[in-house]
Amino acid sequence: MIVIPTTDTLPMVVRADHVPGPSQGEWTYDDYAILPEDGNRYEIIDGVLYMAPSPNRWHQASNWRFLSHLGKYVELRGLGWVFGAPFDVEFAPKVTTQPDVLVVLKANEDIITDGKI
Repeated sequence: MIVIPTTDTLPMVVRADHVPGPSQGEWTYDDYAILPEDGNRYEIIDGVLYMAPSPNRWHQASNWRFLSHLGKYVELRGLGWVFGAPFDVEFAPKVTTQPDVLVVLKANEDIITDGKI
């Protein structure tokens, strides 16, 4: 049995002011999509680019278990698709994230592309 501690604190998310590109508040998915691979995780909220450390092992372990069970439920019943990070999701022109878990139901399958949702 694996015990996941409940005292873990979430890693700090910081503004990525050091990254060359548009002014903070002006970032879009197109700007984000051309960032070079540097090993960091980035997201855009209200046009501001943020950077977050990689999830810790407890987060990864619990996320995998959740994805596994949710995937079986959703996909085996033909309800839609389950995705796990990293996969870009553009919610609005200045909001792009990589949710840990994402479900797209069949009725909305047209929002899925090869590179993003």
